[in-house]
Amino acid sequence: MSAEPSLLGLCRAKRDSTEIEPEYGSGFGVRQLERCRQFYTIYPNANTLCAQLNWYQ
Repeated sequence: MSAEPSLLGLCRAKRDSTEIEPEYGSGFGVRQLERCRQFYTIYPNANTLCAQLNWYQ
């Protein structure tokens, strides 16, 4: 059951990558979009995370 959301996310990353990468460049490949998605699922509130990073301020 946990494989389904992961597979769905990967399919979405592939689709989005084919649409975004030609216009914005190689920084929006499937691998990078998947990493962004994983980061967001771990840290959904970026403001809280920024407050914890001492090099951000």
